[in-house]
Amino acid sequence: MKTGMAVVLCGVAVMAVLWAAAAPRAPYRVPAVVHPTPKTEAERMADEVGAQAERLRAYLRTAPGPRATTRNPFRFADPPRPRAPQGEITAAPPRAVRETAQPAVAPLRLIGVAERVTTDGVERTAIISGEGQLFMVTAGDRVAAHYVVTAVGADAVELRDTETAAVRRLGLP
Repeated sequence: MKTGMAVVLCGVAVMAVLWAAAAPRAPYRVPAVVHPTPKTEAERMADEVGAQAERLRAYLRTAPGPRATTRNPFRFADPPRPRAPQGEITAAPPRAVRETAQPAVAPLRLIGVAERVTTDGVERTAIISGEGQLFMVTAGDRVAAHYVVTAVGADAVELRDTETAAVRRLGLP
């Protein structure tokens, strides 16, 4: 049996060699030379922007840092110190005071005029602002406690002061 065993082993060895020889091999390829393809305009621009960004980063690494500030935005400045008087200070002579006081004129402003056509003609309404109020008045109405509307025109209104009988005219701006 020793001879039979030797024949079987030799047969198996021959089959293993034949199987290995028959196995497909990868063919040997010559590495291809890669030629760079021309870049498009967008790729060239992207490369240029990347290069500029890198130059900026390099510059910023060498740039000085921000200075420490001594300013405190939550503290007001010191008040100015008064100067020492240069010489003798004299009081100005008193001014003459008028005996007649002018009455205060109420700050009134004509802001608009509205018109309505009726069978009797055109009826106008003046819109006056003043004293924190809005007055919508026609001829004969009172405004601001001491004025009476005497006439309402297309672009102005006349008021008569009930105390002094002075006439005041307000025009549209």
